[in-house]
Amino acid sequence: MTLQFFTLSMTFLLLKCTFIIAVNEASIALFPSQEYIIQMARLSDVIYKFKHEKNCDNIYPHSKDPHISPNVSCHLYLHDHIQGTQAMIVTDPVHKYIVVIFAGTDDLRTMMADGDLLMKPFELLPNTSVHRGIENSLFEHHVDRVLLNKVTELKQRYRDYSFFTTGHSLGAGSAILLATTMILRNNTLFDTIISINFACPRIGNKAFVKALRTFEPQLQIWRVVMGYDVIARLPKYPFKHVGHTIQLGGREVKGKAKIY
Repeated sequence: MTLQFFTLSMTFLLLKCTFIIAVNEASIALFPSQEYIIQMARLSDVIYKFKHEKNCDNIYPHSKDPHISPNVSCHLYLHDHIQGTQAMIVTDPVHKYIVVIFAGTDDLRTMMADGDLLMKPFELLPNTSVHRGIENSLFEHHVDRVLLNKVTELKQRYRDYSFFTTGHSLGAGSAILLATTMILRNNTLFDTIISINFACPRIGNKAFVKALRTFEPQLQIWRVVMGYDVIARLPKYPFKHVGHTIQLGGREVKGKAKIY
């Protein structure tokens, strides 16, 4: 996992001058910096290391991870041992952001969530449906409320901080759903909510995708895909991708990078 994200980060740097732009001017103006994408990749990677922790006591700034800024502080870590959901909230005073990070598939419970491919109504958006396994991993045991309550509390302390969500694989889907939930429950807390995620599967139906477009530019979703990653191309119909894709390498872009 660490090698995977190190490679992704380096590839992004190497290819930053060879983008094929396939989005409109309004969208490309919102494109996150390479620095932020790399930081989110590293956070999405490193959360897997804390699987056996119960809280933030042994996490940042105590973990001394060489790939993470020493300024990063952990404010909440949770592991739902029934669903397998792992999430962490950190802040960085240098970059002035609050980040919610989700781990992806790494045990039988999260594999079962991945494999639960039925559609489920997304109650916050009428007439939309999402991946039931990902929805359950976030909402069934109220993980969403615990996380958003903490984010709201932190925003009162760090009033000029921006808000990001990030994650890998299953965690990427959770990151998008949490960002969407924040917009729908409290759209005045942050001017923008940015979800930068990695190897995200398709998570919603056509109506869900259409509904999320109406929240741009306040809600910005960027999905990073490395080469021909199969996970990022599943599940098939009727599931659809949301947001914009940052494709790094692969047959489609002939070794370059494409934003669409």
